[in-house]
Amino acid sequence: MEDFIKRKMDLEAASALLTKTLAILNENVQNYENRKDDLGKGMYEKYTGNVSILTTCKENVDFVIAVLTDYINQHPESTSRRIDYTPRRITSIYDIGKYQTEALKAIRLFEPLTRIASYAGDKEKEKLYQECIDRLNYVYAYISKTK
Repeated sequence: MEDFIKRKMDLEAASALLTKTLAILNENVQNYENRKDDLGKGMYEKYTGNVSILTTCKENVDFVIAVLTDYINQHPESTSRRIDYTPRRITSIYDIGKYQTEALKAIRLFEPLTRIASYAGDKEKEKLYQECIDRLNYVYAYISKTK
């Protein structure tokens, strides 16, 4: 259970930085929105595309955080002890490799849960965990397109 808590903390740190980054990008979009020159149009398109991708990434990360929170809360016996862990420091949107690593680590948590739910015949949980994997795969694949 400790791994679930650690991954949740890491994803929360990534989500917080995505929130800050989206605020900056939205400001940049507004700055370039009304420019008529080629540079302004190009920057507007770039920032608008990045906002779209990062918004979806943040939504996906937040969805997975909610599922992890629910899973952890269903196992209160393992959350009673204190965990000495500091989330991974992701200080810039350009730390793409760190986002991708966190997505992979979280995927590895959900893969066995998906199989266990499948063997138990719990189609609802199997579908939920598979959705988490799919959302994390999106983050893994698309976060790097924002450079």
